[in-house]
Parts: sequence; C-alpha cells; structure tokens
Amino acid sequence: MPDSLLGLDLPRFLVLWAGASIAVELVVLRWRGSAIDLRDTLTSMLLGLVWTGIRVVGAKVLFLGAWVWVWQHLALFDLDHGDPRTWLAYWLIGDLVYYWTHRLEHRSPLLWASHLVHHSSTRFNLATAVRQPWTEVFYKPIVAFWAPLLGFHPAMYVFVGALSLAVGQWQHLEWFPKVRWLDAVVMSPSNHRVHHGTNPEYLDRNFGGSLVVWDRLFGTYTPEVAPPVYGVLGYEPPTSPLRLSLGGYPALVASARTGHRSDRSRAGRGLCDRPVMS
Repeated sequence: MPDSLLGLDLPRFLVLWAGASIAVELVVLRWRGSAIDLRDTLTSMLLGLVWTGIRVVGAKVLFLGAWVWVWQHLALFDLDHGDPRTWLAYWLIGDLVYYWTHRLEHRSPLLWASHLVHHSSTRFNLATAVRQPWTEVFYKPIVAFWAPLLGFHPAMYVFVGALSLAVGQWQHLEWFPKVRWLDAVVMSPSNHRVHHGTNPEYLDRNFGGSLVVWDRLFGTYTPEVAPPVYGVLGYEPPTSPLRLSLGGYPALVASARTGHRSDRSRAGRGLCDRPVMS
C-alpha cells in the first residue's frame, strides 16, 4: 500500500481536481450562455477549502492512528487488500454505509444542522459539490471505524474516499441530460438533482452515493420528472461564509435555550411534518 495514500497527496489532488473541474464548467456555462453566480461559486469554493483542511487533514491527524490500531488489534477478519474482491467488497459495503449515514443526516436534526450546508445553495453545479460542512469531522471519521473493524486496510478508506469525492463532484451537473440506462444503475446527475430538489415529491429522496440500488431497495428512490428547485426550505443562507459554515447549529442552540423546537433548525426538507419514507 503506497505511503502516499496516507499522506497529503490525495488532499492536494482533490483540491486541484475540484478547482480544475469548476473552471471547466464555468467555461462550458459561459459558452452555453447560462447564468453564473460568481459569489455563490466563490462561497462554495471557500467552504470546500475549509472542509479540506479540517476534515481531510484533521481526520488523518486525529483518527488515522486509531483506525490503524483497530485494524491491527480488533479486526474481525484478515482481508487481503491486494485482492480485487476485497476492494469490491469495501466499495459495496461502504456505499451501503454511506446511504444510511446520508439518510440519517436528513433525519436527525443534529446531523442535518451540519449537512444542510451542502444543500444551502440555490444553484446546482460542480462548485455546489465542494460546499461541504467542516462540522462533519465530528461524526463521519467515527462512522468509518466499521472498515478497519471488519479488516479493511485503513488506507482503503483514504483512497476510495478520495476517488468517491472526485467522481461525486460530477454528479452535480445541472446541464447533463437524463440517460435512462445510467439513471437506472448509478447516482447520476439526474438522480442527484432530485436529491437536492425542494419540490415536495423530491424531499428526502435518492440518498445513494454511487449506486441507486439502496434507494430502490429501501423505498427512497424517485426519478427526475419536474425541474428541481434547489436550496433548503425555510432556511435563508447567511451571506457570510463564516456564519454559513456553522450550518443550523446556531438555530439549534437558540431552540435549546428557549425550549422550543425551531423549524429553521430542522430546515425544511420535510423533516418537520413527515417522516423520511413517504
């Protein structure tokens, strides 16, 4: 397993990949005559850089040693990370774990307060993809302990995670058309547009990371029919990137102090008036 997978090469790659992807899309949008919101784009990029510094580097510093220790001393199975079947198993299990983690982020007010940052833009583009909440460092690296506990090498989490982020950025394309065979198998741009939509029929749907099989299996899949309206219901994003980076936590704190449930803290998306499953 190359040492670079455990170093800073991948974070640096992610920053360059994301920046180049956004630049390419801006050129395409300009060529297509589409409207470009530079302020929104720059806000997303700034939040992405903060996320990279805190989540990627922070997780490596704070959790990598623990992941390695769990893998060395508590692993339930001795898995060969040189075997392609091990990587396939990791990808499938990881995608299932992502589905349930993502679904919980929409169901739990505490986690939604973090995740709503990613949904806060009224635009849907490659810059939106990097609008990530740094606050997820408090729970996602902990969820990742499933991998070394089962016997997967910790570097697999770093490598597959980086690859998923790079590919996942291109799920955020508003101008990419629907493709029936693609939409039926993977979390395509069309399927992910539904996930970001605030249309009543789109709320809390299509949670999958790479595959749509989990949404189909657990009843949360909805195909794109009407054009999605993006953003977060009942939430007006702050113009300050610093305040925006705090997500819904200020509202949660205010709600706890007053003893009243805050609709703003749960930020729409159907969580206040109906369950995730419809």
